[in-house]
Amino acid sequence: MVKVKNFACTLLVMFLASALLGCVSQQPETEIPGLSADGKVIYKYMTEDNYKQWEMWPGKGEFYPTQAHGAAFMTTYVNDMALAAIQGKTGTMKEDSVIVKENYDANKTLVALTVMYKEDSYDPQNNDWFYAKYGTDGSVQAEGKVKACIDCHAKVKDNDYIFTSPLK
Repeated sequence: MVKVKNFACTLLVMFLASALLGCVSQQPETEIPGLSADGKVIYKYMTEDNYKQWEMWPGKGEFYPTQAHGAAFMTTYVNDMALAAIQGKTGTMKEDSVIVKENYDANKTLVALTVMYKEDSYDPQNNDWFYAKYGTDGSVQAEGKVKACIDCHAKVKDNDYIFTSPLK
């Protein structure tokens, strides 16, 4: 028992010494450098990072039926920040969470991308979500504090404005 306590104390001392010497890094406040509430910036981030390689929303596959956004089917991808919040059942997404929803018609033809991006202090009244809609060519069709998006997503404000599944 004494050996276990000594070992635990040694580990604690090593960790504290490492932290004091700067060997243990702290998480930066903003996880993704350069990402901001701007439709073109977000589109560049998600395409350069190849959002199609991100995880799909857990429990959802490709082309799940929907009535959201005037689509018949949807495929939803999440970046690592969003995925951690979903899997951790944190109840809210953290800053720099990005959700990309591919919107398809009844023939499973892509008609638009709709995106939610979380930026601290962007819009505190509406949980700091920035909304964007892109055409299939990447053109920004809507962005920012989009009233239609906010009005609809406010129906699930207790779930951090997210319909797809519970975050708790």
